Amino acid sequence: MDTVEALKKAKIVQEEYFKYSLNQGYPVSLGDMAHVVQLYAEVDVHRIISVGYGAEHIFGRLERSEGGAEIVLSSGLNECHKRYVIIKELSHLIIDTDDSFTKDFNGLVTGLIDDSYQQIDHDDALQSENIAHYVACELLLPFKLRQGLIDSLASGDTTYYKIAKNYLIPETVVKSILHGPMHKALHVIMDKVG
Repeated sequence: MDTVEALKKAKIVQEEYFKYSLNQGYPVSLGDMAHVVQLYAEVDVHRIISVGYGAEHIFGRLERSEGGAEIVLSSGLNECHKRYVIIKELSHLIIDTDDSFTKDFNGLVTGLIDDSYQQIDHDDALQSENIAHYVACELLLPFKLRQGLIDSLASGDTTYYKIAKNYLIPETVVKSILHGPMHKALHVIMDKVG
């Protein structure tokens, strides 16, 4: 799946979220978003568990089974990182098909350490991870809100930390969303999403 198609699906999930959730603003309700994603993807997430990975570069993964899926998180994550990782793993349910998700966990980790996941729409085994990141960012901090936040940063009215605190996502993710290569590339892509 390409980034445009994935972000179109994210937009549908956002619309359904705002029809369903009593929370009509941001930060999104993690429980409500999880419910909407599960309904959209027709997959039941049985549980979310925390484990000690023993490696700082592994934050979580989605494990699929015949009866649904479970999300495994690193036990060392703070609440903002947990929210981001849960939404990113749920994003796989939105975008992946049976033959498109990453099955080689070791190869995936190697690729993530190599920073190759920052490229958009590459055809290697990391495409699913890359696109899931974009979808999660869109669900947590929609593109339509980003320019206003960038302007507030430039004028000194806010900081990355305040934005992270308001949206309950990691400050590093906020920086990536607002000033990383993703932000520049998404200007072109979001025109196609509509």
